[in-house]
Amino acid sequence: MAIEMKRLEEVARLFDDRCAPVRGAQRLLRKGPYRLYVETGFVPFDDYAFEGRFLLLGSVCNVEAPTGCLQVTEARGKFSATDLYHVIACDDDEDTAYLRHVLSRIPASAHADMGGQIVRLTESSLRHIPVPWPDARVRRAVRRRLDECEAFERDCASRNRRLFEKGVETYREAARRSARAMELGTACAVRGGSPLSADRRSAKGALPVVSSQGVVARTDEVGVSGPCVVVGQAGQYLVAHMMPEGAYPLADTVALTVDSSSPLTVDALVFALASLGIRPRLRVVDHVVEALALPLEKLAALEVPLIGEDERDARHAEMRAILQEIEAREREARTARAAAAALVDGLLAGREEAVAPLSGPTAREELEALVRDVRSDLPCAEGAVASMFDAAWEVLPVLFVRLADGGASWARVLSAEDPLKQVDAELECFAARDEGLSFLGDLALSTSSLDASSQRRMVERVRDLRIGHEGGALLRWLALRNELDPDAPCPASVSGLVARIALAFNPSAVQAYDPHLGTGDALASFRRLVPAVRCSGQTVRFSDALAAKMAARCEGWSFDDGALAVGSALSDDAHAGELADVVVSVLPPNQGEWTDRAPDPDDARWKFGIPPRNKANLAWVQQAFAHRASGGIAVLAASNAVLHESRGCEPRVRAAMISSGCVRAVVSLPGGLFDDGRAPLSIVVLGDERTAPFETLFVNALECGVPGASAAARELPIRACERIVSTVERWAATGSCPSAPGFARSVPVREIAAAGDLAPWSYV
Repeated sequence: MAIEMKRLEEVARLFDDRCAPVRGAQRLLRKGPYRLYVETGFVPFDDYAFEGRFLLLGSVCNVEAPTGCLQVTEARGKFSATDLYHVIACDDDEDTAYLRHVLSRIPASAHADMGGQIVRLTESSLRHIPVPWPDARVRRAVRRRLDECEAFERDCASRNRRLFEKGVETYREAARRSARAMELGTACAVRGGSPLSADRRSAKGALPVVSSQGVVARTDEVGVSGPCVVVGQAGQYLVAHMMPEGAYPLADTVALTVDSSSPLTVDALVFALASLGIRPRLRVVDHVVEALALPLEKLAALEVPLIGEDERDARHAEMRAILQEIEAREREARTARAAAAALVDGLLAGREEAVAPLSGPTAREELEALVRDVRSDLPCAEGAVASMFDAAWEVLPVLFVRLADGGASWARVLSAEDPLKQVDAELECFAARDEGLSFLGDLALSTSSLDASSQRRMVERVRDLRIGHEGGALLRWLALRNELDPDAPCPASVSGLVARIALAFNPSAVQAYDPHLGTGDALASFRRLVPAVRCSGQTVRFSDALAAKMAARCEGWSFDDGALAVGSALSDDAHAGELADVVVSVLPPNQGEWTDRAPDPDDARWKFGIPPRNKANLAWVQQAFAHRASGGIAVLAASNAVLHESRGCEPRVRAAMISSGCVRAVVSLPGGLFDDGRAPLSIVVLGDERTAPFETLFVNALECGVPGASAAARELPIRACERIVSTVERWAATGSCPSAPGFARSVPVREIAAAGDLAPWSYV
């Protein structure tokens, strides 16, 4: 497949004629609700010239990004731009998003005039920039992959910030208990930095060269050879960089080191400094810098808090573990960044192999085809054709061996003389090692109805799957999609959003529960964010429970004994009386009759009122709420009927929920996200009851969907998820957020009670 190169003007339109010169006083006189993009970013403006999704490239400002590539700004909605920018867009928003990724990797020096005092990018040069333009399917796959890489990097950074702040608070509390302190110059050695000429710096070298801005180069010159903390001046504030491999500190910094006689380890020193406001980066909260303002020369005299000897070793070990986890996640982010760069660089070079993994069928498409073929290979029983369920469960054990244990089991299968026997041996081994997987022995190929040649073809096709990073999610998807009464697999955007919202409200959860877990998507998404959390739940079908256990094992974890039950939690709650810090679930939408008798009015689950027996929505919501521990949170993707149903007893139940103050937030989602065509859902967040006055956050994301690339009508794009999560995170942290007309608003309870519904579109 050749990668065609086209000029930018062939694939995008330029809108420079809409850009106008707006200078000095005009900007002050014309303040309004829209954005005007200027040389320093954007300012409020009273009119808009653009509406939609566009890319901005500087013409005489902001031409070159710090990376040396073209600086590309994506603007959405209604905005204006000065004539300092070029504004471009493709006819299709998907192509505009693809173009952003490509242009932002093109060196500015290749097309801009870098010779004068001002870097310029002319319209003619812009029009003639060569752009790789593969077919539409590949462009969308590239855009999706690069969006995923960017989102992964942002998620890693966000999780690391939360983890670091947790460590800071842990250190601060422990130091407060001991009430001990010591001058920094006494607690550790302070070594001043020194200049280093450019000829002694390089991209390679034994030690990183560190300035107050961070690592700027490497060198083989003698510096600090062991782990240290380098502290520098950022304006009036101090910043600290942990350097585990040592460093060469420049003249605007000092290096702090410790030895065995010090009351601090280097890891603990990082958190001791952070507890005083000396962090790796300046922390800004509500436009206020939360950092220590201190001249660098006074650092040695700073009183640093210490942890008492009775808990020092335990807390220092905890600090070390936190920094190790942060470093591991930073490595993962760097790997994702490098993969994204390699993909775009390959595109720009016209290398077909760069996009080869994206140009063929996806792993899910290949699995669908495999299940169909296995179904045709299965012998018919008494004239009945084998079901897709039967065929999928022929494939699932082999797929499990491929995915589990990081590929070690599959490597043994591939190297075995008889791969079929080795698959069975691996399944037996898993069954023997893990009681929760004891059923795997019954799924061996030796018990299959397929003949040996069909089994070999199946193993070979599983071998050839291009799985990527899906892992257990792929197994869950295959199991759900081929049930006798199939459920639509939960989109990763929905389960991920549920998990991230739960994390925003309770980042320290120990126990998580899902009353309707299916194959475990919501729990698995939350566990990826909080790896130490214990998971429990209930699923209606036995086969879903098996798939959930297999998928969890593929992701390196497992359910505790008795943690995963089978049956309806509404009619037979296997976890009655058990409470969880976090309840996450994608509830069954608009389920009808859920019990053959009138609900028991004395059932403790019906906190807000007895639900109707013929509509299960509010029964499921209260079931989830009943399993929430004090101080815990329930985050539920539920049918919109929960928000506004006006018949029968449901308005009374909803009114009781509203007046109790338990509803923290409601996020409406676009329709068409599930490929079974179910009605739109909303994410409802429930916490402890509150006393008025209080507010509830409403986020209206109904219009955030984009056309889907799969069977689903729409997808929830990564940027929409990021906007939702950032809004919820801010509200969860502060109890308020700025109103965003049409999108988000924090609403007083009196207004909600007067309206009687919980639909975000009623309030924003």
